[in-house]
Amino acid sequence: MRTDTVLYVGIPFCPTVCTYCSFSSGALTDWKNSVDAYVNALCKELAFIGEVSKEKKLNSIYIGGGTPTSLNARQLERILPVLIHIFQENIY
Repeated sequence: MRTDTVLYVGIPFCPTVCTYCSFSSGALTDWKNSVDAYVNALCKELAFIGEVSKEKKLNSIYIGGGTPTSLNARQLERILPVLIHIFQENIY
């Protein structure tokens, strides 16, 4: 039996917070001074996850939210190469 492994990368920021949303997220305006620190911590966490799950093969990587596009291009450009570098050997 094959079991697929997926990686979900949460970006917990939104332009506004919708009342119906069940994701743990906050308005970007409330957290704008913390976004870079979050991206730094996220990159460290991805490195850790890659290290402890080397034996797993990923089927998919999802980037969700919040709203991932609430990050600016520079912040996204920090995350995407980390994902590629760490998980490129583990994706089938």
